[in-house]
Amino acid sequence: MENDAHSVLCYDPTTFGILMACFSIFCLTLIIGGTTRNQKLVLVLMLVCSLWVMAYTGTRTAFALVPIGAIFYAGLILNRRVFAIRAVLAVLATGFVLKSTSSGVIYRIQSAFKPAQDDSMNLRLENQKKIQPFIQSHPLGGGLGSCGVWGKRFNPQSELSKFPHDSSFVRMAVELGWIGLILYPVALLCHSNRAVLFHPMPGPLIKAVYAGITTWTFMLAVACYAQEAILQLPMNVIYNVFLALLVTLKNFDPAFREAQ
Repeated sequence: MENDAHSVLCYDPTTFGILMACFSIFCLTLIIGGTTRNQKLVLVLMLVCSLWVMAYTGTRTAFALVPIGAIFYAGLILNRRVFAIRAVLAVLATGFVLKSTSSGVIYRIQSAFKPAQDDSMNLRLENQKKIQPFIQSHPLGGGLGSCGVWGKRFNPQSELSKFPHDSSFVRMAVELGWIGLILYPVALLCHSNRAVLFHPMPGPLIKAVYAGITTWTFMLAVACYAQEAILQLPMNVIYNVFLALLVTLKNFDPAFREAQ
């Protein structure tokens, strides 16, 4: 029962690492946004803890998502102070990546920013190159569940069932073809666009939450290139809750209700 409970909380260490990466940037958006001093202290503690445990998951995708999310957030709010802080952190992070170390945890973090030396990434790129002719010649793909776990279960004799897709985008390209691959990022872009439209809300806290949700969904979209980021528990539940919040959160802003 204990193992079953753990599997419900997070599908695997990779999912947990991505969750902590997104959560850390979400805390950052609230720290900069309209929160009180005591709330900021709690958020700083949560931010540090989430980054700490993320480091021990050993998830290279999560390591790369943190600076990507921070850069996206800085570009979203266009604040000079945030840009200055980001520049300082970028310099410190560059030094951290380049320094030599004997720590296995730090070395794995550094390896996330050296993809040319990552055997796992090189293998994925090689697999993607092999499957490209099939994707190009099948605009509608091989059908839902034709690769991965479902492919092995329902169609084990197919060559597609043996293909290690390792990515949401690659899986969609194989199963839904290049047409489905185009439609899915468009849908993600529409979700993020809705958040951007509501982002200039007068209420500072609501505005910060909108920025945090937008950044979180963007980070998940980027993570889909390397992992099955959105489909695993609990990320799929969180993502769908966020989609609902993008529509309803504005109703909690007193200034918006008065404008209505």
